[in-house]
Amino acid sequence: MKGRRSDVEGLEARAAELERRVQRLEGEASRRIQVEEALRERTHELGERVKELNCLYAISNLVDREGIHLDDVLRGTVKLIPPAWQYPEITCARILLGGRAYETGNFRETPWSQSCDIVVNGERAGAVSVYYLEETPAGSEGPFLREERSLINAIAEQIGLIVERKRAEEALRESEELHRITLSSISDAVFITDDAGRFTYICPNVDVIFGYDFSEVRKLGSIGRLLGDGLFDRNALEARGEIQNIERDISDKHGGNHSLLVNVKRVSIRGGTVLYTCRDITERKAAEEALQRSEKQLSALSKKIISTQEEERARLSHELHDEIGQQLTALRLEIGLLQREYGSVLSAERLRALTAMVEKATAELRRVCRGLRPTVLDDLGVAQALESLVREFEAHGAFEMETATMQVDESGVNPETAISVYRVLQEALTNVTRHSGASRVRVSFRQENSTLVLEVLDNGKGFADPERVGEKGFGILGMKERAALCGGTVEIESGPGRGTRVVMRAPAAGREVESPL
Repeated sequence: MKGRRSDVEGLEARAAELERRVQRLEGEASRRIQVEEALRERTHELGERVKELNCLYAISNLVDREGIHLDDVLRGTVKLIPPAWQYPEITCARILLGGRAYETGNFRETPWSQSCDIVVNGERAGAVSVYYLEETPAGSEGPFLREERSLINAIAEQIGLIVERKRAEEALRESEELHRITLSSISDAVFITDDAGRFTYICPNVDVIFGYDFSEVRKLGSIGRLLGDGLFDRNALEARGEIQNIERDISDKHGGNHSLLVNVKRVSIRGGTVLYTCRDITERKAAEEALQRSEKQLSALSKKIISTQEEERARLSHELHDEIGQQLTALRLEIGLLQREYGSVLSAERLRALTAMVEKATAELRRVCRGLRPTVLDDLGVAQALESLVREFEAHGAFEMETATMQVDESGVNPETAISVYRVLQEALTNVTRHSGASRVRVSFRQENSTLVLEVLDNGKGFADPERVGEKGFGILGMKERAALCGGTVEIESGPGRGTRVVMRAPAAGREVESPL
């Protein structure tokens, strides 16, 4: 009996142990089920995140395709959106941008949607929208997950950046194309080099000046092979940043000679540091040289004309003085004889009238002779000739004259310079008499080293535009031309109510002018 009880107790103990073991196993199975469920959820979540990352990665790859247009990027992007959502088989998407819509093939609007604005350069430019075609279990945002909100926001932000980038790239391409077309259509040649002179950029129209095509210039390797060495001072370029209007003569591929005007500028572009702009001025220089030759010939011709004119005036003066002057003198002597021999018969009044007429004709003849050729220049020199001219105008003018004439070295004054100074003063005083209405005129004549200076100042009415006085009449043009022929200048200052100041400066020794022949 005792032994049987002991067996029953052993069986009960074993049954209790087995029950405890079953409970432990059930607990472990439950925990295992929970872990497996959590693992399945985590795996699903990770799968969703992978889909999202794949979407963003695929959009990035799409943008990086060379030469792809923005429209193609947006069409590709909208197709990548549905597979990244929780229920891709019932998902559709649309991208609105700039008035255009990019949609998936199954797109239609439904009540189940989420959207995000596309912002470009700080302004709303469109939107990304995702729709479910059927009702689905609720998430954190309607039927959508919290992560899907983050994803659509990321897609919208990425599209905004893509649009900015593509527009910048297109603007750059347009700018480069415009730059290329502009450079191709102008005659200037443009180069960029590094500090060693090696080309980093060659303009497409390089053949216009140099005769070499792009590839031939590239093979030359450096700017020195085109323009020669020592074009500019490197230290000067560093200090100033730019050196302009460097003239350089070069030979082109075919041996033709060109004169270039080169500008160099310190830059940092296309891997280069020095920008060269070359302009062909060969034709311009030839035209300038031809113009200079013409001007020299014209100046020489003008001098010859004026010289001939002065010679003719001198000849006429001498002829008038010698021929008519002698006849007037003889006539006066004859009147004197008549008066002595027939004074009792002839009217004394008529004889005096005849004598006065002869004296007046003689004085007029002398005045005309002085106007044709101021012999006082030859007899007394330029200073005394100018003083005499001033007194003559003072005697016949309606204004007060003041002179300040200094002694000059008459031996060093060229005769042509002397007559030019005389004629300029003569014309200036004539203008005062005719036009100024002045009451006072001051004339000064002095020598400053080897330069003669004549100044005429009046207190007349003046005129408004001294810069255009050369257009007013031949007299002023004549003064300037007279001065130019002996290497001098005439400056005129005036203003309404401020009178007029005429200043002539000329080298005392004059200058040589080439023969026009």
